[in-house]
Amino acid sequence: MKIMTAVAAAALASIISATAAQAQTTMYACYVKNTGTVYRIKTTGTPTKCSSNHTEFSWNEAGQQGPQGEVGPQGPQGPSGWPGVVLRSVIKSVFAGDPVDLQIKCGPGEILLSGGYWTPAYSPNLRIVSSYPLFISEGAESEYGWQIRIWENFSEGTGMTIKLYAYCRKPATT
Repeated sequence: MKIMTAVAAAALASIISATAAQAQTTMYACYVKNTGTVYRIKTTGTPTKCSSNHTEFSWNEAGQQGPQGEVGPQGPQGPSGWPGVVLRSVIKSVFAGDPVDLQIKCGPGEILLSGGYWTPAYSPNLRIVSSYPLFISEGAESEYGWQIRIWENFSEGTGMTIKLYAYCRKPATT
């Protein structure tokens, strides 16, 4: 019986895949109860109806839309975002000339977690000479941020836009 079921499943799969190649919406087939065999009907090169004692059935590619299911229970609250993390960004335009240093600073009392840059398009004339964390310490005050050094070799009057960003963490509050 397991072999018959496997044969029927394989036959049905081949019918479905053959039908998918055709642009037909409704498919028809016959089921032979004694052997578990399935065969196609009502398409080119196949019978127009089932033989006696065989059961006709049909289906379509899309199937019917089922009823809307019930609304499930509300799930638990997800974890909060990374506490106190802020994204700082600035957009700069650079033009032909000497190397240029660009920087973005964290806010007062914030510390740097990560940073970087983004350009909207690749340019073989743009060279990122360096990209690194910025730390400035003057007395009791410290500033954090991100800095890049670029060199561009554009034609006179042309340029490129660069977005510089820094992920900074706000100081903990008590």
